[in-house]
Amino acid sequence: MNEAEGWREETAYHEAGHVVALYAQGFDLGDASIAANMDSVGRVATPLPKALSERLDVLEYMGNDGEEFAMRQIVVAFSGVKAIEILTGRVSAINPDTEPELVGSDYWRLSIWLPMLGPPAGDRDIYNNTQDLYNPSSQAHTDEAQARTDRLLRENWNAVRSVAEALLEHGEMEAGAIRSVLEKAGCARDDAPIRRVFLEVEQDRLLEEDSEHIHRVLYMQNEGRPEHEIEAEISGLNQEYEEKVRRYLRNAQELETLRGKEDV
Repeated sequence: MNEAEGWREETAYHEAGHVVALYAQGFDLGDASIAANMDSVGRVATPLPKALSERLDVLEYMGNDGEEFAMRQIVVAFSGVKAIEILTGRVSAINPDTEPELVGSDYWRLSIWLPMLGPPAGDRDIYNNTQDLYNPSSQAHTDEAQARTDRLLRENWNAVRSVAEALLEHGEMEAGAIRSVLEKAGCARDDAPIRRVFLEVEQDRLLEEDSEHIHRVLYMQNEGRPEHEIEAEISGLNQEYEEKVRRYLRNAQELETLRGKEDV
């Protein structure tokens, strides 16, 4: 294998590490590529729902789920470099090959999520954080994330290898094709904590947009009003408000189910 082939293989494993970390931890993933462009030699699209990207501050008040969400994002950030370490046996720095200004890069992901696990920061602007990522106060979190990343990738190494080989064969892959490879490789997926965060954030947003009608329906439910009366109340709203109320109630039911599974 010549130098160019070796570099391409490492790029494929780097991106495969990100893919497996995203999927196994319950995050959405998009297309992946090892075709170099002006910004990077490879990339994986990591779509974040608009409702969450606009309300990252909510995570700081969500307790264990918010902390777990941030920790899993940090694991995603480390997973590309860690995959190359496992493949080659070389120990790398945290961010040896990424540009801080590139949104979506390992460094950018760390700059968003690592500070959320740090000590209280007063009026810190979490959307424009300049905290030193190598501050000793962050060391315990980085150590935990590195250990979790190593364990996750080793437990799913067959999936990492399968995705890397597919990327080497095709160069670029759509999200659906990637998921098929992961499922065939038996990559387990734990999405309950992530799903709870998405639902909680959406519930918060829906209440901001239409608290009057949602609270009215919740009040009727708490009073034990007959189901047909509640349905009549909802059906009597205009289409926009009706959809928001129904979505809120669907989310509430799913959250109750997810919380029940967590308690088992």
